[in-house]
Amino acid sequence: TSPYEWGIGTNSIQPILLGNSANANYSSIGGGFINNVTTGSNMSRVGGGMGNSILGDSIYSFIGGGLSNIITNGSNSVNILGGNTNIITGASFSAIINGSDNKVLAGHNGSVVMNGPSMVSDDDYTTYTRGLNVNTVNSTGGAKYLKYHGTLANPGFGKVLVDSTGFGDAVWADGGTFTF
Repeated sequence: TSPYEWGIGTNSIQPILLGNSANANYSSIGGGFINNVTTGSNMSRVGGGMGNSILGDSIYSFIGGGLSNIITNGSNSVNILGGNTNIITGASFSAIINGSDNKVLAGHNGSVVMNGPSMVSDDDYTTYTRGLNVNTVNSTGGAKYLKYHGTLANPGFGKVLVDSTGFGDAVWADGGTFTF
């Protein structure tokens, strides 16, 4: 005997016990209980946890585990990798990595929320996190530089980021006159 059974969806599989339901085609649930992959959310997977759901035609989606996480409203190729009560709704190629009560909203494609409590996306192709510590040494021991692409971080002409403590803490300072 196996701890798994066929789900309602074509070639779907789910644990036998504890209210799991893999109803979408080619979907699966690895473990846990009260996890759902509903009809239309084809080729999606819930790895485990409790009360996690992939709903509303959200194809190629994945919830790794956690508690009460939801992917819904036609999301496409998205991942929630743990945490609790995180939601991705109507976005593509987006992710939530851990944390609680985080949301990636409709149309915010390519956005990622990392480990925040109650963070909500407000744009596409954007990463959201609280604090960032960048290791600037590459695998061979050489320098690996932090690159910034954009204009919003510059507080004005002639301002530059400078080390303020000798430990990599940076502040904006006057950079003098530049010629290009």
